[in-house]
Amino acid sequence: MGPARVNTRAPEGSWRAGRVGAGVLVLATVAALAWSWPRRADDAPYLAPAQAPRAARQVVTTPAGLQAIATAAGHSVFWAGEIPNRRYEVTQAGGSVFIRYIRRGTDNERPQSDLVVTTQLFINAFSAVQAVARSAAAIVRHLPRGGLVVAARSPRTQAGFAYRGSHVEADVYDPVPGHALGLVMSGQIREIRP
Repeated sequence: MGPARVNTRAPEGSWRAGRVGAGVLVLATVAALAWSWPRRADDAPYLAPAQAPRAARQVVTTPAGLQAIATAAGHSVFWAGEIPNRRYEVTQAGGSVFIRYIRRGTDNERPQSDLVVTTQLFINAFSAVQAVARSAAAIVRHLPRGGLVVAARSPRTQAGFAYRGSHVEADVYDPVPGHALGLVMSGQIREIRP
């Protein structure tokens, strides 16, 4: 596996930081599994939905397998730890690692009903999260070791964070409002180092 690519361009029609529709910055929708906060070529921050690509290979793995994935990726990967009665489906694409917690015995085709932790590699991750944090519609929290967390006030199903000096940003999606931010603030979202 070659080196991970770094996101530097915005897709067409992406949300720009600061744009608030109906007074609410939307970080997540039912259709989106995860969000990224990369930088465009002109260095302006934006919010872009980054759903796990359908063409990418998905594998079901174990905690030991996640360690191997972080090592192969060459950067830290975040996860929510072991959760009873869940299996871990991993999708890798362009430097991003999506870990979907699928309930055992449930339909695999409904990703919007599952917890998803996404880790992305890109330049200036912390600065990008800071830019999103400036929105009046953002809930902003601080983590130990210089981390910054941002979540939308509504629908409150997504929280993204990065650490100062890091080129890795993580997003947590949970369909239960407020649960994603709670997972990050409780320390349950942990780093797997390569």
